Amino acid sequence: MWRHLWFYLTFLIAVLALSRLIGAVEEALARGTVQAWARAAIVVAALFVSFLYLGFTLYEVDRRAGRVRRPLRLYEWWIRARGTQR
Repeated sequence: MWRHLWFYLTFLIAVLALSRLIGAVEEALARGTVQAWARAAIVVAALFVSFLYLGFTLYEVDRRAGRVRRPLRLYEWWIRARGTQR
């Protein structure tokens, strides 16, 4: 249950970050302040991390189902580090 909750929460973060990305970057370009650039960097980081986690979750599900043709080193390392070899 927690896995599903984390997946949907991460998906929500990705959607929100994606919807605010353009506005944050436009604001940073228009204002040029440190705060505007920091906000844009936070939005980009949230988007990147959430997409990375969503990709990992989908990769892990496909891997368990035997649908992975070429293993991805980053995700394989992450699976080994988490100890979720089943």
